[in-house]
Amino acid sequence: MEHVRLIERPDLRSPILVAAFAGWNDAASCATTAVRLLIEQWHARKFADIDPEEFYDFSVNRPRVRLDEQLNRRLDWPANDFYFHRGTDRSQDFVLFVGQEPSLRWRTFTSGISQLAQDIGVKHVVLAGALIADVIHTLPVNLSGSSNDPDMRERMGKLNITFSRYEGPTGIVGAMLDRCVQDGLKAISVWAAVPHYIPTTPNPKIVASLLRHLRDILNFDFELSELDAAARSFEEQVNDAVSSNEQLRDYIAERERKERSETAPSEPARIDDFPSGETVVRSLEEFLRQNRLRPPEEH
Repeated sequence: MEHVRLIERPDLRSPILVAAFAGWNDAASCATTAVRLLIEQWHARKFADIDPEEFYDFSVNRPRVRLDEQLNRRLDWPANDFYFHRGTDRSQDFVLFVGQEPSLRWRTFTSGISQLAQDIGVKHVVLAGALIADVIHTLPVNLSGSSNDPDMRERMGKLNITFSRYEGPTGIVGAMLDRCVQDGLKAISVWAAVPHYIPTTPNPKIVASLLRHLRDILNFDFELSELDAAARSFEEQVNDAVSSNEQLRDYIAERERKERSETAPSEPARIDDFPSGETVVRSLEEFLRQNRLRPPEEH
């Protein structure tokens, strides 16, 4: 664990690692927002991080300058932080990881996470992701995933999480899942589909769906009422924007008809498979920017 900096070594009971990475794997920041909300609501404590020096091209992932309370300038480097939470169930604790997809040395990076996880007793890893897809905001959130654990695959099916058959370029979530398989860890990835016409605005409906499914998979307690209220408010804002755009209104009506005619859920087409409709995206995002719901502060 050369690049992992350990602050303390928590004594945990059969911990499960839940992880999300900003970047390619995190459309509309939905996956990282979901894990940050777990950290926030559980008051989880940071116990380790990863030194970013070897893993990032800082001309691409630039450090950010901020002013502290004394107006001194501070640098925030790309962060990859581990937290722990002792669950109310006496037999199960959680390790929470929020990071950023690295630029370099993915195998070393994922190996460091896996080694730390095994060192503190993790045997199950859950990876959250979000992707831009051909879905619409008026229908239930479409989730897909994969796992090397037959029990988890069965549980996914019962929760209407489509087993992914995607083949093509992958991100750090795919690399991390592969590392878990190599190291003998049971792993699952759960991806939420984000409507392609609102790709960069934090989407509470999708965050709520991710958390609800993670809660049902892992059997933990989590209060979703405030997030569900934010999701309803967000959907009303999107509906207001859609009502003034004939092209988008017709597109959504057609997609609703198509979805209702299908008898079984299917994995949605990803953004590379169809035009993005840039004019529509720009006009809708400008509307939402003026009514933006703020995501939780980073820890």
